Amino acid sequence: MFKPFRISSIYDRFSRLAPVTGRCILAGLTIGVMSCAHTPAERNTDKALKTAFKKDYPSLTPLQGPLNQQDMPHRVRHKPSGIILLYAPTGTFMMGSPESEAKRDANEVYRQVEISQGFYLGETEITVGQYIKVMGRDAVDRQAPYMDKNNNPITGISWVDAQAFVDQLNKRWGPGWHLPTEIQWEYACRAGTVTPFSFGENTTSELANYAHRYPYLGRVGARTDKNPVPVKSYPANPWGFYELHGNVWEWTADLYHPNPDKPATVSDSTGFPRVIRGGSYTSSGALLRCAYRDGYPPLASLGPKYGLRVVRALQR
Repeated sequence: MFKPFRISSIYDRFSRLAPVTGRCILAGLTIGVMSCAHTPAERNTDKALKTAFKKDYPSLTPLQGPLNQQDMPHRVRHKPSGIILLYAPTGTFMMGSPESEAKRDANEVYRQVEISQGFYLGETEITVGQYIKVMGRDAVDRQAPYMDKNNNPITGISWVDAQAFVDQLNKRWGPGWHLPTEIQWEYACRAGTVTPFSFGENTTSELANYAHRYPYLGRVGARTDKNPVPVKSYPANPWGFYELHGNVWEWTADLYHPNPDKPATVSDSTGFPRVIRGGSYTSSGALLRCAYRDGYPPLASLGPKYGLRVVRALQR
C-alpha cells in the first residue's frame, strides 16, 4: 500500500544536521515537492485554455494566463496589428458620480450597472504604428505633429475615422471589433475603484498628462506635457490599462444624451454628437475624472486631442 508522503518526516531527519545545513536542504526539498505537485496540472490547464482560446480567437495570442474566474487569458496580442488587449471580467459597478463628488456635472447620473459579458479592451490608446498596420502607410501624414513616433497615440481623427478603423479590423480579421460603449469605457477606467480617479481622490502631474495649471483639487505637481506623449508614459490603473485619464480624448460608440439613462436615437449617425471620455493633455483635472462625459460631432477631429482605443468582443 502506498504510504502517504509527509514533509514532517523529512524535517525530523534533517533536524539532526547542523542547523543552517538542515534548514537549507529542507527548504530546497520543500520547494521541489511543491513545484512537482502543482506545476504539471497548471501546465496542462494552461495549455488546454490556450488551445480552446486559439480555436475561438485565431488572430489573438495569449500573453498572460487567467487572473479571473472566467478562465480567459488576461492579456492577449492581436499579432497582425500589434494591438494588446486586457480582459475586463463580468461584474457590477457604480457608474457616474455621487452628488458629493467635487466638480461633478449633472449629466453624470449615479447608478449601479451590471457587466454581464466580459470583453477585451486595448491596453493603450491606438498608436500611430498600429493605425498604419491596419489602415496603410498612406493613412498617416508622418510630417504632421506627433505622428513621427510609432508609439505615440494616433490623434487628429474624428469619430467617423475611428469607426473606419474598426470597420477595417472587422473586414480583415473577422467580426467582434468595435469602439467601447460608454459603460465599457468607465468600467475599465474605474477598474474596481469608487474614487473620482482610478488612482484616488485627486490627480497629479505624475499620474496623468493634462493641463496641470488647472488642477482638480489644490495645487499639485510641476510636470507639464504640452502635447500627447507616447503610450505607457504614465502609470497603469489597477487592471493594467494606461492613460485612460488624460493624454488624448477617446471616442466611444455611443450617441450623446445629457441623461445616459435615456440614450439618444437618431437615423443620421454622422450628424449627432458622440460621447468622448478621458480628457486630454489640454484638459483641466476635473475633465479627467472617471465619470466625466461630453459629446462632440462625429465629423470633428479638433487637432491632436482626439484618439481611440478598441474593444474585441467575446464569442457568445
